Amino acid sequence: MKTHQYILIESIYTVNGTRYTTYGIAQTDVSDGCAVILKAIPDLSTDKDRVIRLAELCTKLCLAPIHISDIVEDFLGE
Repeated sequence: MKTHQYILIESIYTVNGTRYTTYGIAQTDVSDGCAVILKAIPDLSTDKDRVIRLAELCTKLCLAPIHISDIVEDFLGE
């Protein structure tokens, strides 16, 4: 059975000796226990919990990939 799920992704950067962790989301296609990333949007926020809530909401609402750009724009505008 094939399902879509949005998950948290993490990026780590070092700028002028300071380490930063940022979070984004990725849409995955899960089939036969294997997940394949279809689209990833990194660096949405340094607030991990906020991005987790976004990923969970997108999964719960079965968000179609065509709408992710609008959702991210709204997320960044808050």
